[in-house]
Amino acid sequence: MKTATLATVMAVLLACAAGPALLGQEGAAEEATTTIKVPVKGYKTLAPPDVYRAVTAGFQVDVRFRDAFASSTRMPEAARRIVLGDMAYVVAVAFRTEGELVCLVPRSSPDVLRTLFGLPADWPLTDAVLSREVVLNAGQRITIEGTTVGTIVGQSCVLVDSVLLGHAARAPTEREVLLYWGGQGEPRVISTPGEHSIDLPCSHVDGETATLELTVKSLRPERLQAEVAGLVAGLEGLPQETKVYGQYDAGIVYRHAGSNNRLNVEFDDVVAGRLALPLPAEVAAAPAFRGGAATRMPTGFAFETRSRLTCLVPQDMVSLMGRAAGILPGERIHVLGTITGVQGARNCVLVDYVGFPDQEEAAGDGVTWSLSVGWPGQAPIVFWEDGYYEVRLPCRHASGRVELLGVLMHEFRTLEVKVPAAAAGGQDAG
Repeated sequence: MKTATLATVMAVLLACAAGPALLGQEGAAEEATTTIKVPVKGYKTLAPPDVYRAVTAGFQVDVRFRDAFASSTRMPEAARRIVLGDMAYVVAVAFRTEGELVCLVPRSSPDVLRTLFGLPADWPLTDAVLSREVVLNAGQRITIEGTTVGTIVGQSCVLVDSVLLGHAARAPTEREVLLYWGGQGEPRVISTPGEHSIDLPCSHVDGETATLELTVKSLRPERLQAEVAGLVAGLEGLPQETKVYGQYDAGIVYRHAGSNNRLNVEFDDVVAGRLALPLPAEVAAAPAFRGGAATRMPTGFAFETRSRLTCLVPQDMVSLMGRAAGILPGERIHVLGTITGVQGARNCVLVDYVGFPDQEEAAGDGVTWSLSVGWPGQAPIVFWEDGYYEVRLPCRHASGRVELLGVLMHEFRTLEVKVPAAAAGGQDAG
C-alpha cells in the first residue's frame, strides 16, 4: 500500500539538496562542488482564483499558476520564516499578484531573486541588492511555481520556487526506482526501464535468497491509459482483454448516469470539490466487477466535477488512490471509468484512471514509469504513480512469514551545488 512515509523520504532528499542555504547562510570558506538529486515537485496547474481558494481552504500543495505582477509588498513579521515539514525557509522579498496572492521568495531560491532584480547568474545576492526595487512592472504576466502555505495575517501566501517570464522550457529530469528490502540500509536502485532480476537475502532463513522480478515501462499519458485499461480488465476478470471506453462530453455522461446506463466512458471535466471523509453512506461503495463477479467495491476517495458528476475512486486501486487523493478544485481532469448510475442523490462514475492534461502539457515530453514487481510464477503487483509503497510478499523459505519491500518511484533533477572546503575534506577523509 502507498503510505505517508513518502513525505519523510522526500523531506530527506530535499534536505540533502538544500543544505544550510535554507537558512540563508553562506560559507566563507573556499568551496568545492558536488552533484545532488533534487526531487521534482508535481505542481498542480490552477488558475489564480483556484490557488486562492486552496490557500484559504488550508491545502498545503505545490501549485503552478499564470498571473500578473501587481507590486512589491512589505512582509509581515510572521512571514519572514516559513516552516514546511522539517524544512525552514528565510524569506528575502515578497510581492503581490493581481490574483491577490502574496508570493514569498526565500533566500534558498537565488534564481528567482535574480529574475526579480534583473541580475546575471553570478551576481552576489547581498542585502543591499535585495533592498532594491524589482524590475517587473505592474501588469506583467508571469508563471509562478511554489507551495501554498496558508493565510498569514490575512494574506493568502505562496512560497515561491520559480518565476518564469514568457514560456520557459522545462529543465530535463530523470527517474528511478529505489527498493528498500527488510532491514537493509542502502536501497537497490533501478535507473533504466526494462526487465530486471534482483537476488535478495531471506529475512527469516539465514543463507537463503530469493529472486525478485521487476519490469519498468516508460509511458506517455496515452500509453499509460492503455496500460491501465488492461490492468482494470484483469481486475474485472478478463486478464487477456483491454477495457474499452466510449468518448463523451461530461454533460452527456451526467445524463447517462441519471438514466442508470452502465457505460464505460472517457471524458474531460474540471474538479468542483472533494467529498469529506467519512464518505456519505450512499457513495461509500459502488457496484463493480472483480474477478468476473458483480460486487460492491468500497470507495476510498470521491470528488465532484463542474458537470455535477460524482467520481468514486475504488479502494483496491492503490496507484489510482495515490493520484486522486491530491486532486484539487479547479484542476482540469481526464477520466476513464464506468457509470454506476444514481446513488442517493448523485450521478456517479466508478473511476479507473484520472489524468491531468494541464500538468502533462507543462511537462512537455514528460513520461510516467509503470512498475510491476513480484516473485517468478506469481501475479505481479503493479504501480503507475510516483510515491512510496510498502509491499508485503510471502516469504519463499518460511511458510506463513512475509517479506517487506519498500518501493519509492520518483522523478528528480541532478544539480551541481557548492560545498564548503571543510565539508568536502571531511568526506574525502571518511
